[in-house]
Amino acid sequence: MRWLKDMDDKAFEGLARVYTGTWARRHERELRAACEAARAALAQTPPDRADEPLDAVLSLVESMCNSEQDFCTQFFFLDIDVKGESGEAEGGERGEARRAGAETRRFMCELFPALEAELVALVAHRGADRCVADRLAALPDAVKQAAKKPKCGLLSFLQELEELSGACERIFVSSGRRADLDRWYVSLASAMLQAVQHAEHPRTPRAVLHMENYHRLHAVLSALRVPALEALRRECRARYSDALRAYVTQYFGRPLEKLTQFFEGVAEAVAQGVREDEVCYRAAFSKHELRRVLAMYPAHEVRKSLHRLYRTVEKHLSEEGGLLQVVWRAMQEEFIAQHVALQARIAACYPAAGLALPLTTQHILDAFSDIAREH
Repeated sequence: MRWLKDMDDKAFEGLARVYTGTWARRHERELRAACEAARAALAQTPPDRADEPLDAVLSLVESMCNSEQDFCTQFFFLDIDVKGESGEAEGGERGEARRAGAETRRFMCELFPALEAELVALVAHRGADRCVADRLAALPDAVKQAAKKPKCGLLSFLQELEELSGACERIFVSSGRRADLDRWYVSLASAMLQAVQHAEHPRTPRAVLHMENYHRLHAVLSALRVPALEALRRECRARYSDALRAYVTQYFGRPLEKLTQFFEGVAEAVAQGVREDEVCYRAAFSKHELRRVLAMYPAHEVRKSLHRLYRTVEKHLSEEGGLLQVVWRAMQEEFIAQHVALQARIAACYPAAGLALPLTTQHILDAFSDIAREH
């Protein structure tokens, strides 16, 4: 081989290419198999022993690289510069050493073209596994920290999930690690779902805490567009809707309470067999009594109560949650539903009596819009 290197540089380079090409494929298969085995081991290894699979791969890489470097240096005479021996080298021994080092690096790059990519992916995988474990362990602390704030707002781990998922997608987008990514996402999202469920705050209503955080978690999972998260997305959406409904029911209540109670009595009478158009002949449900109850709710008083309600909602909800107008619209829909039901009962039980609720549906829509703009 020394003679070939001295006499026929083209033939020498051709033989070197055959060698590096053949062995590069073999090393790539061996390295990929080792990395796959390490990733599989990482998924089942306890956190305190998670470095062992990575160490095994690094030991294998070190052995492979050292063996190839020693063999190639000796077989291909990489430490000998033919031109340098002829007296044409520049820089003496230092220049010869640089050329030998460059030649060795070239051989190693050709023999292990996928080495860097495989190791980066494996180390990133190990880092992501550790990061996920750390995030899971930190969930209780995030809930405790939120309890110290004036309002709960969004729990900090939701933004961390958003940032972590973005980083993971960039790192692993072309690494074939989709199954690992999905496993991490499901693990984190499931734990966060339970953390929100059990979180409490001394000043924020539980329904608001749930509503804001389930809403944001649903948005983060939806942005990922990962099929494995579909069930968790649906669960987040359902819990958010339940929390919104619970909050509206609890804090909106029945703004026309006495009027609602009046018609509950009317409904009981009808259920007992009294015809709707004859209910008004009973003293407790007479037209006079209905007029008296309706007079308790002049339009300006209803508007005042809505203003107070808006301030309460504004006090409960956080700015970062971004749900104030969503909640206000839900309360508007609830008021209109109650209004329509009461108006229908008046029309059925007191026809042609000229009685009506103090606000029309349009008045209610205008009142809710005006209050939202004023604040």
